[in-house]
Amino acid sequence: MASARLMLLFCVCSAVLSALCIQGSVVVLASDLMMPGDPEWINLSLVFSGSASVSGTISHATLSTYSIPQNDNRQTASCSVKTLEGEEGNRYAKFEWNAGESPSDEYSCNVMIDVNAASASLTHDEPYPVVFPEGTVPAGFDKYLTGSEFVVINDDIRHEAELVTKGASGEFDAASRVCGWVNSVMTYDSALIDSIVPSDKVFIEHRGACDEYSHLALAMLRSLGIPSRYAAGYAYGGSRREGSFGPHAWIEVYFPNGGGWIPFDPTYAQLGFIDSSHVKFYHSVDESFNVKSTEYNYPSDSQKPIISWTDSEPVITILKSGAPFTPFSAKIVGANSSVMNIGESVLVEADFRNDWTRAMCEKVAFAYKTDILRPSQNLKLDYGEDDELACAFPGKSDRLRWVVGGGTAGYEFTIRAYAGSLEFDQASISIYDSPVRGSLSSSFEKSSYTEGEPAVATVSAKAGKSTGNKKGTISVMELSTGEVKNVESGGDEKTLEFTVPASDDVAFYSPELFAFTKPDAVLLAPGNSIGFDASIYAPKVVVNGKHFLVNVSVTASNGTPILATVEFLGTQASGTVSRNNYTFTFNTSLSDSGSQTLEAIVRTSYGSLTLSRPVWVAEPSVLNVRFVNTAYPDEETVLVENVSVSNGELLNATLKTGWDGNAYDDAYSRVSIWKNACGTQILTLTASLKDATNATYEQTATSSIKIECGFLENIIRKIANFFSSLFAKK
Repeated sequence: MASARLMLLFCVCSAVLSALCIQGSVVVLASDLMMPGDPEWINLSLVFSGSASVSGTISHATLSTYSIPQNDNRQTASCSVKTLEGEEGNRYAKFEWNAGESPSDEYSCNVMIDVNAASASLTHDEPYPVVFPEGTVPAGFDKYLTGSEFVVINDDIRHEAELVTKGASGEFDAASRVCGWVNSVMTYDSALIDSIVPSDKVFIEHRGACDEYSHLALAMLRSLGIPSRYAAGYAYGGSRREGSFGPHAWIEVYFPNGGGWIPFDPTYAQLGFIDSSHVKFYHSVDESFNVKSTEYNYPSDSQKPIISWTDSEPVITILKSGAPFTPFSAKIVGANSSVMNIGESVLVEADFRNDWTRAMCEKVAFAYKTDILRPSQNLKLDYGEDDELACAFPGKSDRLRWVVGGGTAGYEFTIRAYAGSLEFDQASISIYDSPVRGSLSSSFEKSSYTEGEPAVATVSAKAGKSTGNKKGTISVMELSTGEVKNVESGGDEKTLEFTVPASDDVAFYSPELFAFTKPDAVLLAPGNSIGFDASIYAPKVVVNGKHFLVNVSVTASNGTPILATVEFLGTQASGTVSRNNYTFTFNTSLSDSGSQTLEAIVRTSYGSLTLSRPVWVAEPSVLNVRFVNTAYPDEETVLVENVSVSNGELLNATLKTGWDGNAYDDAYSRVSIWKNACGTQILTLTASLKDATNATYEQTATSSIKIECGFLENIIRKIANFFSSLFAKK
């Protein structure tokens, strides 16, 4: 049987569209048409083809492949061969050959595709927690609410999902927070392109390709009762002139009160929509979906045939495309001044308006730079990130905030807010060497808070000499919530008190004083009281004596780097950890089969934690073979009997003899002895095994066989066989 993932290894993707790394994919562009940045619609031709080779005789053979674009609410596909509805409502192409026809001919399918990115739309949010009409989960939906082979849900994942979505206004808000969190914490790792890592391990390591991004998002969403499924196909990546289509994976979230299945791409940070270059091939619970299958019949008097398939990379031609569009428009509404002094900061507020027809989230960008002919003049971003996630329903806006400080007197810098690659707004700010207009300082009431709990912060505002004697109002904004409080100005220091949810985003700004401050506190992970968090990961099942990896991840809860030492099975490792988790990896093995508990001790300046992880130590797989010691010429002889595997599964086996090479049949055992095959020969059975951890590998067993070729012995044996068969007939 051909590989289930023969054409669709959906893991060649990147965290940003412009950096998509695609190997071996082909794009043919019609005339001088180039792929626009984000066209609202495209018209494509996709041709996939392959060939088959057969050893033996077949009566009938079929090849079924889901490697074709589907029909759904955002794309229409028409295939030149027969398609049928298969698993989970996906359509597949079916190729058939009958007796006398050779499957060695090439097979192909030409698919015409129309994709409209605006078709799958959500115009309003739905309740969260999710409420199904009439209070019942639709038939067949249980699999989209529970774990699977690669979507592993545990208490840690569920707890993080609850924290990320705390206070969510609806299902779209909750799903967008989860996918945005995955996009922000994950690091794209091309080394994992050819691997598929389950979500519980991804949650610890925060690394992977598009499969890992998707599986982690699915695990978090399903843990919250949000129906969601895996989707796979092809997507366009790279520049407009040098990009190409390649395999990709994303997810779909179900909105039961009218929205239906809505796409979310946590790798590209396209949430509530995916651009029109996403061509969907199938959906499933996770990546384990069986893409291709083969069935065949063969005559009873023939040997079992061997059929192998070879696929070519699909050829995708862009025939037509709509004009580039940007669903968000940017407007800088709060650059609070066109001038600033050295030591001051400028608050920039930008509204990103959703001008499209449905709810969506997309990465938007913020940039600041001095004159293009001059080097950067010590500017710094005090608050906010270079790229942020903007989310809004149709006709609504999402307001984001940045604070820029530093700079060199005598220069002017430009700030720009980008939505997509085309729409932006900008403002220019000049820097002067004048006395600062005031100062802010802040502190928390306690030295540590659990993330998300109410935190009390005191802000002290003091006007400078240039403003201190003037009557007026000083306003202070808490940037994570937008809450504003006022106090009358004067020469004395003024204090204000804010109660806000504890997070890394708590910070304050005064537009009158051009001053910024951020209070410090140890931010604890939920359930942790010592300023850092740690977790241990190891496979649930390992094999006695076989090496495996144990990962201990440590995170500084308040973002301040700390030195951590991890002790595991007598081995110590040290490293500096910060808000991004640091993973210590140990290569170890265990003996004494049965249930065991792994323990690791994490020590930091805040204290220590003891981590434990139960594992099951299975006995190693052993190949069991019974060889025949004697054989005779001119007879078919069973050379191998009772081929089995202890503590594992036998996948296949090949018997190799010293006189006729490889011998195959269903029992890997029968071979005809040649007339001149006298003396002693070596038998070698090579078997492919699967052990208790689902790892596959080969084991071999060898023996010698004596071929009885003496003249007298053969005469006596043949006479005995003759009379034996004669009496048997009677």
